[in-house]
Amino acid sequence: MIQIKARQQGGAVIITIPAGLLKLRGIKAGDALDLDVTTDGFVVRKASAATLTKACSQRRRGSRNAGK
Repeated sequence: MIQIKARQQGGAVIITIPAGLLKLRGIKAGDALDLDVTTDGFVVRKASAATLTKACSQRRRGSRNAGK
């Protein structure tokens, strides 16, 4: 297990994932990630194509409704 520290940045709390772990999972800066909340923590994984499609669809609907 690797221990990391959470730090405050503005209104958010930030964690840094070590580069070796990112490389191991094929994650690069700018990649979309899924964050699941579990009973004992969080699970972070690269976003699936289905998740990305749903997010894009929701953004498009939101931008169409923004001026109403």
